[in-house]
Amino acid sequence: MALWFRNVVASPQDDVPTWPCEALVTAIDRGLVGDWRPVFDEIRRALWGSVAGASSDTSPIESPMG
Repeated sequence: MALWFRNVVASPQDDVPTWPCEALVTAIDRGLVGDWRPVFDEIRRALWGSVAGASSDTSPIESPMG
């Protein structure tokens, strides 16, 4: 099943840094492993970039367990 976004003006074919936060959440929450890859590739490319920050802000994990 192909990934698609509802209620946002973006497409999965767009560059990941242009996706709004809701699109990132949709990709991780409802996408398959192949849909996650562009998000993770962008996070690896720019570890402190906007995608990494947005994904951190939307993560349900508040603090690492140690």
